[in-house]
Amino acid sequence: MRITKRQLRRIIKEWTGGMSLFELGQEDALREIPAQDPDPEYMRGYNEVLLEFGEDPVEPPARHRSPRGRSVSEATDNWRDTGNLEALGGG
Repeated sequence: MRITKRQLRRIIKEWTGGMSLFELGQEDALREIPAQDPDPEYMRGYNEVLLEFGEDPVEPPARHRSPRGRSVSEATDNWRDTGNLEALGGG
């Protein structure tokens, strides 16, 4: 089964309640959840909240590497482009 970029965007939007990465970063910081995404927008929102509360900003989390040597984001970007589960490293 293939999924289009449009369908994937809609799924992500529904899953996040329409929040931007910036807003998701803010929400995680407010709930005291460790930073989850190395995306610059997410981290900007996350660190903005920390600064408002007088805390030091944090570094983005490291990108996790897959067993095949690619970062998880590289694998998922490839999957988004192709819609092919094998791009994620599966069979």
